[in-house]
Amino acid sequence: MGDKLLCSNSFLPREFMGEDWSPAEEDDRANELSHFDIDAITLVKCLAKNEQYPTGEACLKLLKETPYVRLVGRAFLACWENQRVLPEN
Repeated sequence: MGDKLLCSNSFLPREFMGEDWSPAEEDDRANELSHFDIDAITLVKCLAKNEQYPTGEACLKLLKETPYVRLVGRAFLACWENQRVLPEN
């Protein structure tokens, strides 16, 4: 088991990306997390070989079809604040 990161701080997208940014949609399961194991994160590809990357609503639809919890801004902030524990790869 790897490092567990606390993800209780609020994430404000406008502080990182500008005033006009806000989350389009969040996974309610991720909002219930108080912490997560950094080694449990898996980067998942939802595309078939040679398939074009979708954008906007098409991308969100593909992500929702996976069984995985989609981490939200609080998890991003926990990683940002604890970059030293992030694996190189």
